[in-house]
Amino acid sequence: MLRKSIFLSLIALVVLAITWTIVRPMRRGQAREVAVKQSKPTPTRLLQPTDLEIATSNLELTMPRGLGAQKPGAGKRVAGKHNLLIRNSGEVSYRNVMLAISYVDAAGKTLETRNLIVPDSMMPGKSTSVSGLAMESVPCRTVSCVVTILYADIERSK
Repeated sequence: MLRKSIFLSLIALVVLAITWTIVRPMRRGQAREVAVKQSKPTPTRLLQPTDLEIATSNLELTMPRGLGAQKPGAGKRVAGKHNLLIRNSGEVSYRNVMLAISYVDAAGKTLETRNLIVPDSMMPGKSTSVSGLAMESVPCRTVSCVVTILYADIERSK
């Protein structure tokens, strides 16, 4: 019986403490203030956006200049220049578009893949021309390239 009365009095004490902490600020007429902090907006990154597409992709291969351009023991390399047209068929602007450029041989085998970022803004409903992307050393067996979009940052509306 003594244990039961001690347990019930402890429960009553806990209920009284909880009630006191809730009722006390309300009695004073003080409303609780909530502090809201504003932070700098950060870009939202979209992986493989479906509304961005590579409309055209041209690769121009040239031999590097100078006799010492080829290192002994290394595979032969050529210089490449890319001209791309990226179409934004969506309703949002993008920037910092990350491209994956895969160099393919005549058999369709991927020789090498490189990533390249295009910092230009891609406005909605418009096409953006990216020309003169120079690659110093491209595998010499390259016949074509496949360009895919890995991700893009959604640009803040101004």
